[in-house]
Amino acid sequence: MFASSELGIDLGTMNVRLFSQTKGIVFDEPAAVAYNRQADKLMAIGQKAKQMIGKTPPHVGRRLAAWHRAMAEHGTARAGACRAQSG
Repeated sequence: MFASSELGIDLGTMNVRLFSQTKGIVFDEPAAVAYNRQADKLMAIGQKAKQMIGKTPPHVGRRLAAWHRAMAEHGTARAGACRAQSG
């Protein structure tokens, strides 16, 4: 999708942004994840995950990633990056 030298990543405390030299901002979403611990499955990232906060059962983890270090969980971060790239 991108040559490595043309993509910039901003892992801010509130938003994650991907910037391409040729396309500008290609991803700008809240730094949030929703993860179903029972099914071991990523449910949502970004705005969709942020909207789920306070509206899901206890087995679904909802986090603003930078505040709770959810992105430090390698599997969650990797799944979120793959979904962002394909989305």
